[in-house]
Amino acid sequence: MNRKKIKTTHVCTKCTASINPMVKKQGLFFIEVAVWILSLLIIPQTAGTSIFIAVGYSAFRLLSKKIICPKCKSTAIVFNDSDIAKKIIQERNELRSYGISSSDKN
Repeated sequence: MNRKKIKTTHVCTKCTASINPMVKKQGLFFIEVAVWILSLLIIPQTAGTSIFIAVGYSAFRLLSKKIICPKCKSTAIVFNDSDIAKKIIQERNELRSYGISSSDKN
């Protein structure tokens, strides 16, 4: 079986996995939709204030993105070329050479 290796860009310091991180938005989409529906349809007498709240929540969701590990959902990730990542990769390779997986070390 010929598998294609995917080049990873980051290392998770919590689970020691080599990963391509995921981007996760803060807040919930259905709350954002509910705020917009309430501000535009249900509460027209307070349109200025409610639209300001809806825009604020949408801006919060757009600006508060976190980069997380897809395996353990941790935000403790570093680039592959950092000193910490190089140390983690070296330790992981040493454990593999002894036949120990990185999950067995804990």
